Amino acid sequence: MYQIPVSCSVLIPFIDNVTLVPISSSNNIIVNNQTCNECLCTAESSYQVLNCFPNNTCQFFDTAPQTYRIQATAQGRLYFPQQILPNASSCCMPDLNLLLSKLRNAISISVNVSSHCLAFDNHGFLVTTQSSGQYLYRYHPTHLTLIDSTLIQTTKYPDPHGMWPVNDTAFYVTSWAGSTVTLFSANSSDSISWTETLMINAQPIVSSSGGNHITIDECDRRWFSLGLGGILIFDNNGSMIGNFSFPNAQFFDMLITDNYIMYFSDILSNRIVRLDPNITCNY
Repeated sequence: MYQIPVSCSVLIPFIDNVTLVPISSSNNIIVNNQTCNECLCTAESSYQVLNCFPNNTCQFFDTAPQTYRIQATAQGRLYFPQQILPNASSCCMPDLNLLLSKLRNAISISVNVSSHCLAFDNHGFLVTTQSSGQYLYRYHPTHLTLIDSTLIQTTKYPDPHGMWPVNDTAFYVTSWAGSTVTLFSANSSDSISWTETLMINAQPIVSSSGGNHITIDECDRRWFSLGLGGILIFDNNGSMIGNFSFPNAQFFDMLITDNYIMYFSDILSNRIVRLDPNITCNY
């Protein structure tokens, strides 16, 4: 932790080469074309957290989010303009057994579509591709009513499966055939080669291949979608801590949103399922 004097303030604590990434909901604004010193002068009066990025972009937080992670960002800086450090990051549902109980009794709705990967667009609509990969389909996130479909250009690549970014220099990749999750970390010595570290091996647990996708929730749990094997949940050391499944379902991908509302693509029953466990996270 360092402190810097600026023309409009006394010493302001900061951390070099990192930024704060909110996981829970937060009030923040992004401003472009301002130097870090200009942003500091603005932030000093009312903002608790400030991210300074190397491209003259700043992100202001009224208060620190309850759940967050500190991400390595080359030439970035994380400031605390009010000289108040945030509390340790905490998550909404640390009790996994309680969360799974609520999910198993959750209200569900579904829509019939031969869905694979899931994502949200910048308008908040749920987006998926069908197995043929020729169209993007957009659905309302609450009612799963079809909004529109768009023809896309595709490339042929055998068995593409899940990736999950960690930061600018690391990401997870799932193996469908091996039912494993591997962490790829950039080597600082040359910035072009990668170190591979096996993080999860589900082969001894599931009887069939199907390492489709991995999703990491705000409590740092790994939800590994394994097709007919359901979803196995692991901690950050790769130890299994729980499981979740549907009858007559083969999971390809899943999304976790605010209050643990979840979306699943089921390639056995050709549908998207939305689960609302009726949880209120008091962030």
